[in-house]
Amino acid sequence: MIILLQLTQLGCRDLEDIVGIRTKGLPPTQNLSTFDEQGEELERRLLTEFTTNGYVTSKEENGELAEFGDSLLWTGLALGALPCDRGLVMFEALEKTAEAYDGGFVRFQPLPQEYENDPTSRDMEVGAMFGLILHLKHCQQKKPVQLLAKHFQFIRQQGGKLFSHGDSTKININPAFQYFLNVISHKALRLPQPLPIDAATFEGGLISNASFIAASKDNCYPVHLSTLQLITLAIAGYPASSTTKSAFCAATQSLKLPLTDWYCSRLDVAQFLDAYELNKYSYVHQRCLAWEEATPKNEPALDWIVLKRLADGSIY
Repeated sequence: MIILLQLTQLGCRDLEDIVGIRTKGLPPTQNLSTFDEQGEELERRLLTEFTTNGYVTSKEENGELAEFGDSLLWTGLALGALPCDRGLVMFEALEKTAEAYDGGFVRFQPLPQEYENDPTSRDMEVGAMFGLILHLKHCQQKKPVQLLAKHFQFIRQQGGKLFSHGDSTKININPAFQYFLNVISHKALRLPQPLPIDAATFEGGLISNASFIAASKDNCYPVHLSTLQLITLAIAGYPASSTTKSAFCAATQSLKLPLTDWYCSRLDVAQFLDAYELNKYSYVHQRCLAWEEATPKNEPALDWIVLKRLADGSIY
């Protein structure tokens, strides 16, 4: 079934490339200026209360930093969503990390002892790529290109892994994820263009994974990561085919994930921003609240900030 889906997508992508019928990638931008003041306040709060060594984390009720394991993901999201001057502290943190690890990225710097044998993952890589591509797009600087080049050289030196050691199920780069990285290296570094069959493998995997999660009521965070990948590639100028986007949006329609719903043009963004309750949930874009628990936490409101900045188009 998956092979048939991939072959179908391959034919559709080739046809779309030939006749120039490609999805626009992202929904039309909208005027959300009524939320600008709130956004300014939340961005200042993120930088002053939730940023340490340039990395973003949540906090425990007693004010101690928490969830170092996902910090690279949150840092990448913040880097991509914040204006150039505010995101600079996150970019410089990634630069320092890459310098310390010869081009590698880790979950948090300095890396906590509990993660010495689990320094990063494909999930963290998605966040980092989202941040770097968006920062490159709206800041028009050479430094993100240089950092990406150093990072991809590091990956090649590790034999196609994200780090020299760690959980192989997290750091090994499978063919679908390789396509994601290849598109970024093609667009940012002018390396060879990925093949259409690789796109079909990547896109088919996103659809089948989303369909499985919707049917099984499994954890929804992989759909959020898929959405970030699709957004990143669209901003890089390589959006999914219209066939893929339609199928992905159909598969995720019942999940009620706000960022995914925005990507699929079915979210009332102003209503979401207006109704948002600070610290009610821990980053709602990755939790299907119909069957997943999202406990209140002291959070940096990245879900609000990322959605607002993407929807009004101010960062790409």
